[in-house]
Amino acid sequence: MVEALLLGLVAFIAQSEYALGTSLISRPIVTGLLTGLVLGDMETGIVMGATLELAFIGSFSVGASLPPDVVTGGILGVAFAINSGA
Repeated sequence: MVEALLLGLVAFIAQSEYALGTSLISRPIVTGLLTGLVLGDMETGIVMGATLELAFIGSFSVGASLPPDVVTGGILGVAFAINSGA
């Protein structure tokens, strides 16, 4: 339960780039590191975060299109990888 609350806090901070200023905390490589830190497996967090960063590296909005949510995808992807033992 504590891990879920901490991951929620990581997601909240990463999604708050409009309130906190634009930074790279919302990128999967950073959220993967923080997710790995919370779940106790930083190595897998960094590796999965870097892999997801490669997938999302070119995602940006053009015109009225919405880019994919890299924060949710990054945190959930890394959490699933760590909890499944990958």
